[in-house]
Amino acid sequence: MIPNQVHNLISKGFEYLGMINEARAKCIILKEKIQKKQQNSEDICLLDLNKKINQINKDLNTYSCKLNKIYEELKSYEKISKLE
Repeated sequence: MIPNQVHNLISKGFEYLGMINEARAKCIILKEKIQKKQQNSEDICLLDLNKKINQINKDLNTYSCKLNKIYEELKSYEKISKLE
């Protein structure tokens, strides 16, 4: 594998890590909204909440699988394996 391909894989991995951080931020925002509604004794739409949580979970699973594939591909090369 040429270094440019390794660099591309690593860059792609960092992109997925950024997407995971974005999902984390969405969770924090959602939690804050729920807490605010609870403090104001407002109703929480469980169906809407469930949809948002399911989408975040789906996204996280996708990013995790893609990161694992990148890791396995990088690991299959001797030079990368020696770094562990």
